Amino acid sequence: MPKTKNDNRQVANTKMWISQALLSLMKEKTYASITIQEIAKRADIDRRTFYRHYATKEDVLDEHFQTILRPYLEHLLTYTSLDEYEMSLQ
Repeated sequence: MPKTKNDNRQVANTKMWISQALLSLMKEKTYASITIQEIAKRADIDRRTFYRHYATKEDVLDEHFQTILRPYLEHLLTYTSLDEYEMSLQ
């Protein structure tokens, strides 16, 4: 059965809750001391749901950084001839 828009929205929401939970916990304690169980509890999801979307908490952080960096990198690609200095100014 193909996924519907509602399924995709639910996946996006769940991933957002997980990401927000991890970032919130990182304000309170060290990254190394945060467990998957704590992330799941803060996101108000089951631990199995976490693992349905991510293998590790590093994967959550990686996706979060990719979301932040992607628009910037796409912006840089619009320029045809930038050297390193000019890129740093963008």
